[in-house]
Amino acid sequence: MLFKCQLWPGSICKCDLQIHPKSDGSQIVMVTEFPRKQGISISNAFEILFDHICETHYLNPEKVTYLERRCEPGGLGQQWSLVHFEIIKQRACNPRWQDVTESFVRTIITFK
Repeated sequence: MLFKCQLWPGSICKCDLQIHPKSDGSQIVMVTEFPRKQGISISNAFEILFDHICETHYLNPEKVTYLERRCEPGGLGQQWSLVHFEIIKQRACNPRWQDVTESFVRTIITFK
């Protein structure tokens, strides 16, 4: 689904959002940056975007696994990242990106 987040006046981040619930009550959140991005990138907007997604969809930030996908223009490839972060006062802080494979993504989505 299309998800828009206003970061500050005049600045918006748009992405495709998918939320996959897991049997243990956690969620996998996948955000995909559009090839022709308009506005701020999903990586640069991480803290605000993550917090907004959690608030909008009533997710406990401590139970979220967060993945970013960037697609190359013309369908020439994609890059996946697992974003590690700390939760301080119910807010995401100190993100660290780890490149992962599409196979890894499929595995954690299908793993119960």
